Amino acid sequence: MQRQRSIWKSCVTRTAHRYSGSMSPDLTSLQSAYLKLATLVLHDEVYLPVFERIEREIAVLQQKDDVIARARAVAALHKAVS
Repeated sequence: MQRQRSIWKSCVTRTAHRYSGSMSPDLTSLQSAYLKLATLVLHDEVYLPVFERIEREIAVLQQKDDVIARARAVAALHKAVS
């Protein structure tokens, strides 16, 4: 169990370092990190702030995708009417 926890910690640490900087994580990577962090939180609540941050970032990206989809629909409707 201890070895598994250290492997998860290692994965999350690598993910965090990969996205610290100007890189913008994609939704798939965030969801993967979110699942890993859920397991870590169950073992140690010290990971709660990171879990909550990833949760917020996923929500922002999903909202952005929704807005872009609505914009495409409006543009397609306008094109069909014109």
